[in-house]
Amino acid sequence: MQKILIIIGIILLIIGLLYPYIKKLGLGQLPGDILFKTGNSTFFFL
Repeated sequence: MQKILIIIGIILLIIGLLYPYIKKLGLGQLPGDILFKTGNSTFFFL
C-alpha cells in the first residue's frame, strides 16, 4: 500500500512539473469545458 501511494505521489509531481508544457500542447482544454473571463476573475468549469 505504501509503495502505491509513493508511486502515485511521484506521478502527480511529474504531471505538476510538466503541466506548462502539457498546456501548450492543447491537452488542458477539452470539448465541453466552460471558461468565463471578466476583468480580474476567471471561472473554469469541467
